Amino acid sequence: DFWLAALLVHAKDAWLVIVGSHADAIEESMRQEVYDRLDFHLQKRLRHHNMLGNQEDGLLFFPVDNQQNTPESLRSIQHLRREVSALASKVAQELGTIPTRWAHFFHRLEGLHEPCIALDRCRTLAAELDMDGQQLELFLGLFHRLGQLLYFKGSPAVVL
Repeated sequence: DFWLAALLVHAKDAWLVIVGSHADAIEESMRQEVYDRLDFHLQKRLRHHNMLGNQEDGLLFFPVDNQQNTPESLRSIQHLRREVSALASKVAQELGTIPTRWAHFFHRLEGLHEPCIALDRCRTLAAELDMDGQQLELFLGLFHRLGQLLYFKGSPAVVL
């Protein structure tokens, strides 16, 4: 529950894709019961959040066996890839285009390898890429909503 709460606080508008990556660790006779319990819990906790559900299996998560090379494990991984790819296309279309300089700026921030950066320093780095204050605010708001950084208007720093 801790990581779910953290996601809901820090990336409340981001899409969640939950992957159960050790489906092979659950005995075959217990799988449906475990899946049903987990799905019920996720429905209670995440009913008001953007979720990529596993429509094919009727679940809110994607059980994946990543230890064995069986037809079922390959099917589940291919299904997850298709769904994530479709979601990424949908989100990209909804967002429209992100200016190239924003992508460069984000890459530059990531390259700092610092947990946070003062807003004044952020402004200086943005100016080096010809981003004015308004563009910086838009950038910070979008990347905050995407869950890539934390920024609250009026805050003296950006958490990376």
